[in-house]
Amino acid sequence: MKKLTAMFLILALALGALAVPALADTTFNAGGIQAYPLRCELHDRGGNDVSLSVYMRVINNSGHPATILIKDAKVDGTPIYGAGISGLEVNADTGNNSNEYFLFKPENDTDDAAARALRNAGTITMTLQAFDRDSYDDIVVDSFEINIPALSDSSDYGGDIDDVDFGHGGSSNVSYAPPYTPKSTNYQTLKQGSKGQAVRDLQQRLTDLGYLNDKVDGSFGRNTNTAVRSFCDQHGLPIRSEATPEMQQLLYSSSAQYYQEPYIPLVIGATYDLETPQQTGLNNCGMMNIQVVNRSSTRGIRGFVLSYYQTNMYGERVNLLNPDYAAGRDPIYTFEQEQMNYVEPAHYKNAMTYSIERYFNTYAVYVGVKKIVFDDGEVRELSDDEIEYFECAIQR
Repeated sequence: MKKLTAMFLILALALGALAVPALADTTFNAGGIQAYPLRCELHDRGGNDVSLSVYMRVINNSGHPATILIKDAKVDGTPIYGAGISGLEVNADTGNNSNEYFLFKPENDTDDAAARALRNAGTITMTLQAFDRDSYDDIVVDSFEINIPALSDSSDYGGDIDDVDFGHGGSSNVSYAPPYTPKSTNYQTLKQGSKGQAVRDLQQRLTDLGYLNDKVDGSFGRNTNTAVRSFCDQHGLPIRSEATPEMQQLLYSSSAQYYQEPYIPLVIGATYDLETPQQTGLNNCGMMNIQVVNRSSTRGIRGFVLSYYQTNMYGERVNLLNPDYAAGRDPIYTFEQEQMNYVEPAHYKNAMTYSIERYFNTYAVYVGVKKIVFDDGEVRELSDDEIEYFECAIQR
């Protein structure tokens, strides 16, 4: 996304930052535009050269490509300059989820009061104006308030603390979140199809911690399901497609961890369909549809390589009919298939179809992820011994 005021963007990115983890208690939701504060960075270079970046998750369900302006911004009553974002695209199905930031700084180099206010920021108030990028018609104009200390788990805001890599992983130290008090404290098991305030609380907390990259709408859908599974996986809980009372108690406590992206965030989720040779009409060859899950909450996966092998009823590996597609470990048992099907952040994708050769002698198929390509071009690959295989049992 292009940011408004390119000079401020370059300054903010080029200079060191104080990264603070997220736990916001204020959000913007009007006219189909939603904005969730995640964390903030104070850039203090001395004098009046100070700026504050408030990182946001912005969702555009307005139906219009949007530009967002910040007007009449104030920190604790002191006027400051605020820059918004431009070119926020819209997706008719799910909305455009973008990790952006709003930038706040003094109006000019002689604005001592604004510099002092930013260094000790409490509440930022503003008018948020979103208008259609093409027609310039207003989509929404409404007030917005951000509580800066609520974005920090440090009582010494503005001091020197270690950087925290929010949402992208890569940190060797686990980062814990402050406790969160949901509006609904009567914990009941929540699962796909559940609706209401308890689901909204669940989604908000998962969003704040970086597991969920979707709208907070109080409806437990497949993306909430994926986020719950990722949270359970990272915290050593049984991986289920439901939020148990025990899982929710941990989620809202100070023992909840911010999301850490795995080295290979793409995992095999489940089989959801199976066709026998009688259904396919192919001699001794069945078809299996695989589900893959992208556990990264911030990056999509545009390509990947899967590796798999088959076993018989005794657990012995079955010779494939065509051993030419070897993965390098054993040309008889394992081969790779490359897919170029984009998997959005925190989403799953079905319809990965694979042939099961020697079907009548096969009782299980083991599928693992060998290589992925992120949407930013980064490539990650595992050696054959590092691949984690998911067992797909064939029902007979």
